[in-house]
Amino acid sequence: MMRCCHRLLWYDIKHGILRNWLFLLAPICALFLFRECRYALFLTGTKGTWAVYIMYLLRGPAMGDFYFSFLWLLVLLIPLFITIQYPFKDMERYGMHLLLRSGRRRNWWLSKCGWNFLCTLVYLLLLYGTMAICCAVHGIPVTLGTPRAAVTGLFGDLISVSDPVLGTGKTIFVVLILPLLALADLSMVEMFLSLILRPIYGFLLTVLLIAMTAYFSTPFLFLNFADLTRSGALLKNGLDIYVGLAVCLIVLVGLAAAGAAIFRRRDILSDRKEL
Repeated sequence: MMRCCHRLLWYDIKHGILRNWLFLLAPICALFLFRECRYALFLTGTKGTWAVYIMYLLRGPAMGDFYFSFLWLLVLLIPLFITIQYPFKDMERYGMHLLLRSGRRRNWWLSKCGWNFLCTLVYLLLLYGTMAICCAVHGIPVTLGTPRAAVTGLFGDLISVSDPVLGTGKTIFVVLILPLLALADLSMVEMFLSLILRPIYGFLLTVLLIAMTAYFSTPFLFLNFADLTRSGALLKNGLDIYVGLAVCLIVLVGLAAAGAAIFRRRDILSDRKEL
């Protein structure tokens, strides 16, 4: 079974990642995001680091306000476009033959879950990597340091902790690990809803989930852990980042298990006609 899963996953990596031109959106987006972040830091009169630039990308909406969150929305929406079609279009091509040859529908679904997570990882590597190159070109330190003046300048009155300077370990956790898991969850939600409904409805309902995050600061909405304006790293009463780790992992595993159970009972031939 493991060998079969590996074969399916490699097929998905080759066709759903290496040959997916939509990943070019990540570096293109990063160039625009870098310019916006640099301008924001210029207005504050401070100099940041690569980590501070990434923190600014994760500056989501204040409660009930989307006005200052365009960059955050862009970071969230692009991976949804990247992953919206491939899993189910694959069933119209050679993926259906691999599914039948594997003998287990669960293998096909778990392969798509692994592909989905890798898509998020590759997307963030391209996004963050391009930001790092831009920082290096402009003489901005490519480090995990978070200077107090830069963080305070970008987040202002939103900060309620006594010291907004994050240590290296916390920076890695808040800026790299939690956003990766939260975005992987978001893509999994889209794929799971697309399995139940259709890809377009899965996308629209996932966008609705993003909108809900602007109005509810609760650990039950995992996207709050990809928003530093809700994080306990910067707010005294913010959401606990370690609870965020547990929530994101539970959502990821739960959707993988639920999707496997549902896919076992789906009428695949009927689904192919509807796609």
